[in-house]
Amino acid sequence: MATETTKVQAESYAEGSGVTTHDAGTGTVLGSFDGGDWVKYNAVDFGRGRNLFTADIGSEQPYAGGGFEIRIDSSTGPVIGTVTVENTGAWDTYLSQTAPITSTLGIHDVYLKALGTSPGVANIDHFSVFTTIPR
Repeated sequence: MATETTKVQAESYAEGSGVTTHDAGTGTVLGSFDGGDWVKYNAVDFGRGRNLFTADIGSEQPYAGGGFEIRIDSSTGPVIGTVTVENTGAWDTYLSQTAPITSTLGIHDVYLKALGTSPGVANIDHFSVFTTIPR
């Protein structure tokens, strides 16, 4: 199987509310992603169609189970997927977490919007939208 993938560094957001960036062992990452916070990424290429989202995410045990929506085109645009954050053991211990998304093609602005109002959803190193292609 081959994949078609578009990878985005999480700290490269164009706009955001409530988030910060910081240095981690993997480089600069998106941090302080709490309930109600959001980030926008301009012109993410979904190519001929992507149906999976994966992100390298860090979160601690008390905060596991929080989540964020993946929206396209505006902060109130269609929700194409939701990620439920798993415990990785520490904010800067990153593990890949994958979620299905509505099959999406073309170029779209992408918004990650943390659910709820509680502190401590996740830190994110990078994310990708992809599809698996049979050979």
